[in-house]
Amino acid sequence: MTTSKRCSICGTTVGTCICTGCQSLFCQRHFDDHRRQMTIELERLMHSYHQLGMRTQETIQTERVESALFLEIDQWQNTTMDKVYQVAEHAREQVLQIMRHKKTELIEEIKSIDKEIQIRQSIGRSQSLARRDQSILPAKSNCLRVSGCNDCTYVPFSGGWNDGGYYRRHDGGYCHCNCHQKDENNKRTLQNRIRR
Repeated sequence: MTTSKRCSICGTTVGTCICTGCQSLFCQRHFDDHRRQMTIELERLMHSYHQLGMRTQETIQTERVESALFLEIDQWQNTTMDKVYQVAEHAREQVLQIMRHKKTELIEEIKSIDKEIQIRQSIGRSQSLARRDQSILPAKSNCLRVSGCNDCTYVPFSGGWNDGGYYRRHDGGYCHCNCHQKDENNKRTLQNRIRR
């Protein structure tokens, strides 16, 4: 005698319908319930699948946005770094120009100071020579020429307008020093007395 199989849900009624999906046996009433339950589960799975698909799309879009944002950040970084390099190069050029200008100013100032020192030394030497020359001049120190009367030679007769003689410098010019004027006056007086 064969035993009939019972519904897998109620266990009392003979199972007449089999679910090909889960291979379970159901009575007609519970088979319909099982079918509705499976439809609800399928709809829930489809909804989950759809939600997952949407999330996947959002993730893909997010990744695209993220990639675009990263690309934009990279471009901004490169642009910023280029500007930083340009500003740094400009700053270097300005520092070099300032240093060159200051160096030129310093060199010019040193040259000016050196020239002033040389001029002062030259003046000091000239003053020292003048003091030395004045110290070795003879008593006729009232001579208007720096060379002094020792450089002059007396010429007793000119053969021209100046019959009383004159003093000639060694360079060929006439000497008109005060110290000679007294000598000349004395000689003229002496010559006039001799002529009388």
